[in-house]
Amino acid sequence: MSKEILDEVVLVVADLSGSMAGQPVSRMNVQISELLSELKTTQKLAVNSIRLGVLGFHEKKQWLIPPARVDELDHLPMLQIGKRNDGFFARSNYSIMLTELNRCMNRDFLCENRSLNSVHVLLFSDGFPTDSQQSLKNAAASLKKNAVFSNDRCRRYVIQEREGKSLGLYRRDFWTSFVNSEANIVCAEQFSELLGDLCGELSGIKDEDNVFGP
Repeated sequence: MSKEILDEVVLVVADLSGSMAGQPVSRMNVQISELLSELKTTQKLAVNSIRLGVLGFHEKKQWLIPPARVDELDHLPMLQIGKRNDGFFARSNYSIMLTELNRCMNRDFLCENRSLNSVHVLLFSDGFPTDSQQSLKNAAASLKKNAVFSNDRCRRYVIQEREGKSLGLYRRDFWTSFVNSEANIVCAEQFSELLGDLCGELSGIKDEDNVFGP
């Protein structure tokens, strides 16, 4: 069994479209700050190296923090709702976000080509993409073919700002497909429970064979 230190990567994917204005974006800022604080504490106990990245998206995408070691992060940028040139709030384009995840789901980007042990993707959204059903399906299908994203060590979660009953069927189906289990779709109010489980897992991971390859 290898004795090298492996990397655990936590990716926050933040919906910054207009429908997330107000309480949702305020809550995201608090929760992501809490995430960084807890990951820093967990890093002191963990065998492996923990990295955090933050991807914001609306009609465009931007890596607010490319994946970096949590013990090197002092603070997080304030998440802000996107606006268009006409002054209106930006809309939510999931296809752009999924395409960016697909592009960046590789060891070179996630952990500077070091040994990658696990990836945890946390998608914060109210589940109202404005792109077409077909565009969403195509982007999701392409991402599913990504070797890192589809690996058992890549765990995905949705932190939802609205109850699923108000979502269109294809959006709910997308969420379920994205996380692989409805148990990984949690209400924003339950984020602390998810965070506790996540940090408990990261602090308990031991050196294992690198399933993502050398």
